[in-house]
Amino acid sequence: MEAKKSIEVVPIKVRDDAPEVTAIEMNPFVLLGATTRDNRKRIVELAEEKGFTGDHDACAKARADLTNPRNRLSSEISWLPGVSPKRATELLIILRNNPTALHEYKSKIPEIAHANLIASALELIDDQVSAKEWSSWIIDLAEAANQIEAEKLLRDINEDRAISGFTEAKNLDAIETEINERIRAYKTAVKKALERLNAEKITDVVTLVVDTTTSFGETHAPVLIDDMVDVYILGIQSFLEHEADKIKDGFKKVLLLVPEGEAKVIASIKLIQAALENWDKFAQPIQISMKSRGMRHDLSRELAIEMRNLAISLAVEHKMLKPASVITDILRDVFAELPDLAEQLTEDSEDLNKIAEEQHVSEIISPIRNLCDSVLEAIKRDPKSANSQAQVLLVTAKQRLAKMDADGLNAKSITRSRNLLAHTLMQCAIEYGNSTNKWTSCLKLLETAAYFATDELTIHLIQENLSVVRENIKWGGARTIKSAPTLSSINGFGFTLYGATDYDRETGSHIATYYFIALFIPIFPIARYRVIQDGSSFRFLSKIPLRNFDKWHLGISLAIIASFILLNQ
Repeated sequence: MEAKKSIEVVPIKVRDDAPEVTAIEMNPFVLLGATTRDNRKRIVELAEEKGFTGDHDACAKARADLTNPRNRLSSEISWLPGVSPKRATELLIILRNNPTALHEYKSKIPEIAHANLIASALELIDDQVSAKEWSSWIIDLAEAANQIEAEKLLRDINEDRAISGFTEAKNLDAIETEINERIRAYKTAVKKALERLNAEKITDVVTLVVDTTTSFGETHAPVLIDDMVDVYILGIQSFLEHEADKIKDGFKKVLLLVPEGEAKVIASIKLIQAALENWDKFAQPIQISMKSRGMRHDLSRELAIEMRNLAISLAVEHKMLKPASVITDILRDVFAELPDLAEQLTEDSEDLNKIAEEQHVSEIISPIRNLCDSVLEAIKRDPKSANSQAQVLLVTAKQRLAKMDADGLNAKSITRSRNLLAHTLMQCAIEYGNSTNKWTSCLKLLETAAYFATDELTIHLIQENLSVVRENIKWGGARTIKSAPTLSSINGFGFTLYGATDYDRETGSHIATYYFIALFIPIFPIARYRVIQDGSSFRFLSKIPLRNFDKWHLGISLAIIASFILLNQ
């Protein structure tokens, strides 16, 4: 079996200007060389011994702190509670000579003892260690501090007090108060450690810490980390505000470049992107921290919204979809840590893609659209030309549709073109029918339109018009009438109806011919009407064109009358 290799702990460099005494080394237990298990008598002896060779006043205060049960609690909690005297001595040596080795004791000593040691180690670590190493120290401290339990700490303290002869601590609230004091001390230790680093390294450290402890904003960080970010915000806020204002000025410059074309606009946006990415590097740990807390970074949101408004302005007001799309992609990348905005930007991107596709389709179908528009203008001026205009349109449009299909253009463009053609043919049929009453030609146009139509609305409109035209054909090209003709005669001269053809069961109507009569004899036909007869009265529904037979009858009658007049002259 292969022997297990021990993990090599690489000693971390202690800074040259490290303090002679760290926070934990100023503890009364260290100052007197006492342990948590020494009784009152031993503490007094140690204070007297140290007072002869050291600072007498400091030793006297240390003695008072350790022998007064109320003051002693603070000293115990800021020391190494739950750690044996022998190990406590070893840990102080490790702290000074090889702080990195303290990581090995993470699960071997109580959390508060580990946190107290890490807080002091931060005073010793060389400023030049990597951001990753700095972040690991801060994370260790935060996790240890987050796991401190008042009940467990009280138990550890009372175990040592039972040996040393001091009165047991019973007030859990007092323990909680001292723990809060330690948390504040840890916060100060982190703050002072970061203050020794340059701004860029501080940001790198804070970002690594926040990313790790929140799983990139998905979970809550330890309280100490939230406090660290709040301190970071105070230090970086004025810089972020100043740089944000400069970026906003860039938005205005982009709009000024619109008249010079897309290329210059995009180039200007790229400059903004560089500035924004640099800005976001400093803002990102704040964004992630706020996300983990269910909050938002107002300055980031404000800047993102202004840039989004720029994209909307370019797309809607200036029809510059590509620059708008570039901005949206930048925003989605830079401000991914803003959940509500990220969702909105995804929708924006989809909308821009749809608009771009619509614009592309519109460009493809523009030749057919122009043809249709010209036909609609022509039939508006001359409705009777609608049939011939439609025939010319059909020839050209079919050729263009065939070419679009051969060129492999997208189906949406071809479909849109077909519906445009169908709608125009339908309009031609309507104008032609209403102006000429030639419904058979209209029927052919509408049937052709139905062949090209694919969208539901156009198909529905064509079918409605087909029903009307078929009805008109059925009724023989009937026209509605404003008033019924006169049915009266005087001395056998006047007007009356003759005949009953084309009976319609649905309405109970038939077609009758309206004649001029002389001596009660029908002389010539004037018109035909669809009527409903009720005894000797008639209800007129519509006027029907004369048949060829009627026209011959009319012509012959007029010729006879003309001949009669000429002969009498």
